[in-house]
Amino acid sequence: MVGTVVIRVMFACCRWAASTVMTRMNNIPSEEDPGTAVPALIPYWDLCNHSNGRVSTDYCHDPPSSICFAFRDFAPGEQFHIFYGVRPNAEFLLHNGFVDADNEHDAVAVRLGVSRGDPLHEPRARLLERLGVPASGLFYLHREGSPIDGSLFTFLRVFNMNAETLEHWLRVDNVGDLGSEQCDGLPAGLQLAAWRFLHTRVTLLLRLYPGTAEADRALLAAPPAPPPEGAADAPPPLTPRARMAVILRLGEKLILQRALRFATDKMHEQELLDQELKSQEIQEPVEQ
Repeated sequence: MVGTVVIRVMFACCRWAASTVMTRMNNIPSEEDPGTAVPALIPYWDLCNHSNGRVSTDYCHDPPSSICFAFRDFAPGEQFHIFYGVRPNAEFLLHNGFVDADNEHDAVAVRLGVSRGDPLHEPRARLLERLGVPASGLFYLHREGSPIDGSLFTFLRVFNMNAETLEHWLRVDNVGDLGSEQCDGLPAGLQLAAWRFLHTRVTLLLRLYPGTAEADRALLAAPPAPPPEGAADAPPPLTPRARMAVILRLGEKLILQRALRFATDKMHEQELLDQELKSQEIQEPVEQ
């Protein structure tokens, strides 16, 4: 009689297996319908770790295969890396299980939206739709380059427009200029209101994070071994998972602090510009 083998499958094992497979799936063209993508596992490719670079993988139809090129010169014996794509660290942690402290594309997602209770919701939503910007959704503050992109820049302006300004920009043809920092035809005070809104929003987001960036740096600098006796003030050692969480948190704090400095500088510049324009208007002679 053949004995029965009982395999105890724990929830943790199921979770590990499901997350492992789901984070390793890649879309490739279907053999039956090349225009349709189907998920596939590419084991050798998935052995490669991530580093900053560019996407250098393509699909070859004849023969059906995934081809991966080196995005830079790698020395003999050096570990070969691929670029996983433009993703903030929050997505890397969620979908890939790691955090890249040097991620050039790290960003903080900020949810913004035009309230349904806003009396000007309809014209704001129409103008944003015309500009290809969602009336409600996620916008990003970036680690590198300008902290804000054209999409967020546009939203901030439209969100702070009055009825007359909305009506004007719904009529004109050069509506795309709203996504540019140098945009003519904006009423006095609008740009300053946009920067103040961003400043307030980022300030509130920073307050949600526990501790300071300096405290996070101290946690990351703590030795992995238990602190010596008598070192009562030394922070406890971090587990690998806790270390990734602190790296993520520190990176997001630094991005928000950078965006806050950016908004502060822009507010100051705009205040000086508005004062100069107002002074010029006062000094203009009145025709008799």
